Amino acid sequence: MATARRVVLEAAHGSPESAMTGKLRELVDNADNATNLADSAEAALLAESKEAAKLLVEKPENRARVKDWLHKAREAMYRLDDALDGYNGSVARRQDQQPHDAGRSSIFRRFRSSSTAVHEGEFKTLKITVEKLEKNMHEILKEGADLGLDRIDSKKQSWISKFACDPTPIIIGDVEHEKLKVISMLTDSQSTCPVVVIVGCGGSGKTTLARNVFDDHHTRNAFTTVLWVCGSEDFTEAELLSAISTAAGFKAVGVGDMKKLEDILLAFMLGGKRFLLVIDDIGSKQISENLKKICSPEVFENPQMPFQHGSRILITTRDKSVAELMGSERAHQVKELRFEDCWSLLSSIACLDDKQHEILRPVGIKILQKCNRVPLALQLIGGVLRTKDPTWEEWQKVSEYEEGWSTSGIDTVPDNMKEVAGVICMAYRDLPPRLKQCFRYCLHLPSGFKITRYSVTELWISEDFIEEQDGCSFGETAEKYYKELVLRNLLQPEIGSPDMTRCTVNGCVRSLLQLLTKDLWSRKSRSVASTSREERGTPAYFRTAILHKNPSGDRVLDNVNKNLKSLRVLDLTGTGIRDIPASLGNLLHLRFLNLSHTEIMELPESIGNLRNLQFLVLRCCYRLHSLPDGISKLQNLQTLDLESTEPDQVPPRLTSLKQLTTLHGFVVNSYVTKEHNSGWPLEDLKHMNSLRSLQIVKIDRIQQHLCSQEAALSLKQHLTHLELRGSMSSAGTVHVVDEKEAKRLNDVLKCLQPPECLESLKIVSYYGRSFSNWIVHLPSLQRLIIADCRFCENLPALGQLPQLKLLQVSGCSELRAIERRTTGPPSAFPKLEKLHLDDMQSLESWDGFQDGDLPSLAELHLQRCPRLRSLPACLGQCMLLTSMLIVSADSLDAIDGLPALRELVVRDSERLVRISNLPSLKTLTIAGCSALRKVSGLTKQLRHLRLTDRELTRLPDWLLAVAQNNSGLVPETLAIDGREELLRSLVPGGKDWSAVSGVDKVYGSLLDRSPFFVYTKSPAVLKAFGDQRDLGNRSEAAFHFQNESEPSLNIMLRNFAGRIAGMGLPSNKKWCSIALMVAVSPVLLQLYTGNAEPIPMLILFAFFAATACFLYFFSYSG
Repeated sequence: MATARRVVLEAAHGSPESAMTGKLRELVDNADNATNLADSAEAALLAESKEAAKLLVEKPENRARVKDWLHKAREAMYRLDDALDGYNGSVARRQDQQPHDAGRSSIFRRFRSSSTAVHEGEFKTLKITVEKLEKNMHEILKEGADLGLDRIDSKKQSWISKFACDPTPIIIGDVEHEKLKVISMLTDSQSTCPVVVIVGCGGSGKTTLARNVFDDHHTRNAFTTVLWVCGSEDFTEAELLSAISTAAGFKAVGVGDMKKLEDILLAFMLGGKRFLLVIDDIGSKQISENLKKICSPEVFENPQMPFQHGSRILITTRDKSVAELMGSERAHQVKELRFEDCWSLLSSIACLDDKQHEILRPVGIKILQKCNRVPLALQLIGGVLRTKDPTWEEWQKVSEYEEGWSTSGIDTVPDNMKEVAGVICMAYRDLPPRLKQCFRYCLHLPSGFKITRYSVTELWISEDFIEEQDGCSFGETAEKYYKELVLRNLLQPEIGSPDMTRCTVNGCVRSLLQLLTKDLWSRKSRSVASTSREERGTPAYFRTAILHKNPSGDRVLDNVNKNLKSLRVLDLTGTGIRDIPASLGNLLHLRFLNLSHTEIMELPESIGNLRNLQFLVLRCCYRLHSLPDGISKLQNLQTLDLESTEPDQVPPRLTSLKQLTTLHGFVVNSYVTKEHNSGWPLEDLKHMNSLRSLQIVKIDRIQQHLCSQEAALSLKQHLTHLELRGSMSSAGTVHVVDEKEAKRLNDVLKCLQPPECLESLKIVSYYGRSFSNWIVHLPSLQRLIIADCRFCENLPALGQLPQLKLLQVSGCSELRAIERRTTGPPSAFPKLEKLHLDDMQSLESWDGFQDGDLPSLAELHLQRCPRLRSLPACLGQCMLLTSMLIVSADSLDAIDGLPALRELVVRDSERLVRISNLPSLKTLTIAGCSALRKVSGLTKQLRHLRLTDRELTRLPDWLLAVAQNNSGLVPETLAIDGREELLRSLVPGGKDWSAVSGVDKVYGSLLDRSPFFVYTKSPAVLKAFGDQRDLGNRSEAAFHFQNESEPSLNIMLRNFAGRIAGMGLPSNKKWCSIALMVAVSPVLLQLYTGNAEPIPMLILFAFFAATACFLYFFSYSG
């Protein structure tokens, strides 16, 4: 247990509190000593070293005593924390009452005030508490010494990774082959089994494989709806059904209403769509009789049910019995990695260069043998090795650290975790005490809680887990902790979060470490209380209560106010709570309060009592119409987040909140009346020099541009994120800005210049005519978003920003050109990776772009740019551009010459005529492009093609041309969404059957995406759905007849050709005969396939003439 930040404020001489100051200082010192002994006790209980384990090995009976001592020490320190809050609150209250004496105060370590209005009776109680704590702490220290506990020097442990290479996803093993195998199971139209199960031990890569299947374009072509549900082996049956209904888009339902949850799930399945539901990480106890019944083959394939359309469920599990319980005959066992793949992954995570790779290989092999070729184990041990020097000696220490690899602290290791248990224990034991404490906290957060960099670091600070470091704020140090846990792979970035801002804890890691650290959490441990379930209740000793989306939030809050007086963290996000009682002000130790996405209309004035409050989050509280004046009393507040919450009445000033690091939803004062404060003056920001993230709302209220200088943004040397937002116009209204008003707004923006350290800038609803030039003088800027700046006619020279990675511009109605306008670096936008343009009604061209510009561009989105005539000429040189989305580009006529492009989506671009020269293209989606005439220059790389059209009754000419091309360009999957007439032309015997018959999988759907038919080339199967079953049966009969007949017809034709060649005929007659046979073969093919179309007279004449020739030659040869 790491040392907490305990602060003792110097009381005024002669005050009642002054007599207690010395005692509290001594208590704090004793608590620090006890904390070091507690770290030793934890090490002994977890057998982290031979020395630590020796304490319990020699005297096994001591285990219970050490465990009991650790809990008593913790409780004493928690009581000390509460007492310090009471004492400091009393002192701070006196200082507020006697401001002239404030200069005589001295602060030890860090000043932390409290809102406790200590009356005489309360002070006597505090005095008695301190006296008891003195006696208790001495007893704890003595008992710890009697148990043989020694201090641990945590400073010897390195916690900063030596090599900070980014944790980029590394694909190893034969993932592609496994993915295709699972997709084949899911899309097998002959299978009657609706459930496919991926089975593997903990950490074997089940989730990675399932995610690859989920994201694959074949999957997206095959299924109308794809859903991902993050399960958990801790889920109840009701929680699993609730997670599925939420993923399907239904309103959250309480987990107690099982009947309603089942009805919702059934309603989704009866929706007439072909869906894929992926449920990641569940066990046998979540497989209830109700779930088995709903997902049974009998229900899925029942002709009387309207969802008999090939929908599938994909489950990942560590439990082999799940497949049997779900009645699934299709289970895929994740393959073991090859040794070379293991070594490659380990070397990459440990950041080895070529020389180190060879030197460390022998000892690396020893470490690999302990990892059992499991990907998670390799990631975790790689994270450990990342913190060590890349030398033989350091790696050998890791290999020989037997206590670290031991699972002796776990009573019974589950069978499906044995392969990774040792490595997980090692990864945890290698953490320094501070990081252990922070990571243990994450293990006990609710399974649905989103671990973000901002949320979890605020929770750590609230729990006093962060130590003070020279030159760093607590927030900066907490972010270092977060990044270190990510680099060690204990926190794993979510898919789609490359910047590591959102993370998860692997389910196997969570389960196993909860078992390992169980002795550290029992009895009255108050470190984490996390509940999203009504039935769990709220234990009285918890310091954290997280009640995400709990339908009984009001009732639980009453319990919190009555019983949880020591609460540090209260999170009621999404609970639907409406009223916050005045008793909230009694939670005097509260540091973190989150009421986002609730129905609250006001906050009690008693919130001003919470002087320890550091984080107040009120995002998206749309009904909140006022903020109490008490908020201005929260002098320790570090975060005030009012994003998307715009109260009509606010406290008059925020000047006392000088410690703020995050301020979102700062509304500029309109100066309408003095009695009605709808915002704050900009000068309130002047002395907030610790700000790191700031959102200013309604900047158009600033009447004089000189007022905007009062914010002094350019002097805030820690500011990295800034959003400037004007007043948005109501929907359907036209906001008119005259020349004078435009100039005023331009001047206002000019004076809101941020510091050069800014990394992210967002400008929304700014109605000036031009942007300030200071934007191009932000050398650290990586992210720029410009939205709804409808009167801006040009952009500054953004191409010269050296670090810009993301540029989003939308709603700039007057902007006519994206201009290069750079004289700086040799190429414009040298590091830009993503460029998104949307709703640019006047945008026509790209001016001045040259070869070599946009060298890092990987993703281009152009949406609703109706006048844009072309793409930048330099894109032909962009070798990293792999993804492009074009929507409603009505003037664009060609997409051409993009050598690296792999994914192209084009929708509703009515003048697009040509798509050509895309040699790397793998996925092509065309929707609503009626003018498209030519698609060429594609290669065999093309794997997936989707066409959506509301008007076509036959395949378009360009698609027929692609099908008839002899280059071998045949996609693996073809999805067609269109009218019934179009779809009927694609089945065997249809007019366009020959164009699609060579495709491996063809998916035909109506315009509402309800399935019409699925065709599989091998084995040859066509399956029709719903009202088209009779069509499917007739088509299948013709289809099978054709496939059975074609071989014999081919053999007969070859025999004819061979016999003609063997005849003693003149060569001219031989060639004439073969030519006649070729002419006849189309007629024979039509007859054999059962085509009922009338045969033209000319073809019939040719057929009879050719038959006569054949008879003549046969008789001659006889």
